[in-house]
Amino acid sequence: MRGATAVATAERKRNSLDEALIGKGRKKRTPKSLSP
Repeated sequence: MRGATAVATAERKRNSLDEALIGKGRKKRTPKSLSP
Protein backbone atom coordinates (compact mmCIF):
# COMPACT_ATOMS: atom_id res chain seq x y z
CA MET A 1 0.00 0.00 0.00
CA ARG A 2 2.93 2.33 -0.61
CA GLY A 3 1.18 3.90 -3.58
CA ALA A 4 -1.77 4.92 -1.40
CA THR A 5 0.49 6.76 1.04
CA ALA A 6 2.30 8.47 -1.84
CA VAL A 7 -1.03 9.69 -3.22
CA ALA A 8 -2.08 10.88 0.24
CA THR A 9 1.12 12.88 0.69
CA ALA A 10 0.72 14.37 -2.80
CA GLU A 11 -2.84 15.41 -1.97
CA ARG A 12 -1.67 16.94 1.30
CA LYS A 13 0.98 18.93 -0.55
CA ARG A 14 -1.59 20.12 -3.08
CA ASN A 15 -3.99 21.14 -0.30
CA SER A 16 -1.26 23.11 1.47
CA LEU A 17 -0.44 24.89 -1.79
CA ASP A 18 -4.11 25.72 -2.37
CA GLU A 19 -4.40 27.07 1.19
CA ALA A 20 -1.31 29.25 0.65
CA LEU A 21 -2.75 30.68 -2.57
CA ILE A 22 -6.14 31.27 -0.95
CA GLY A 23 -4.38 33.01 1.95
CA LYS A 24 -2.77 35.37 -0.53
CA GLY A 25 -6.24 36.08 -1.89
CA ARG A 26 -5.06 35.78 -5.48
CA LYS A 27 -7.65 33.33 -6.79
CA LYS A 28 -10.34 31.18 -5.26
CA ARG A 29 -9.25 28.15 -7.27
CA THR A 30 -5.82 27.20 -8.58
CA PRO A 31 -5.78 26.51 -12.31
CA LYS A 32 -4.75 22.91 -12.94
CA SER A 33 -2.54 24.03 -15.82
CA LEU A 34 -0.35 26.07 -13.42
CA SER A 35 -0.19 23.45 -10.65
CA PRO A 36 2.67 20.96 -11.09
